[in-house]
Amino acid sequence: MDDRLTLRSACGHKASYDDPLAGRAGDELEVGPADVEWAEWRWCTAADGRRGWVPESLLEGAGARRRLARDYDARELTVRAGELLEVLETESGWARCRTEDGREGWLPGGCVKPAAGN
Repeated sequence: MDDRLTLRSACGHKASYDDPLAGRAGDELEVGPADVEWAEWRWCTAADGRRGWVPESLLEGAGARRRLARDYDARELTVRAGELLEVLETESGWARCRTEDGREGWLPGGCVKPAAGN
């Protein structure tokens, strides 16, 4: 791991979807409703039919068909409590992390805590 913030998983988390939405900047998405708990996240469908939660901040335009502002992958991370995590970015209550074995994905902010020494 490099100079990025290192955290530890505070709880176990299982990814909710096996093959979630992923796209490139400019890809068009069908935009659905906001999440009840995480209002800044929208349920979206890609042209290939894959679905997933996308932060409102990454959607360009208005209406039911919008474009991704940058490359994005909605994959959640499955972790056990206590795993070391490198934080790659944070967004609207979630953190995109990388595990020591190189897996990457999103975790709810409540599932991460500072690692010893941070």
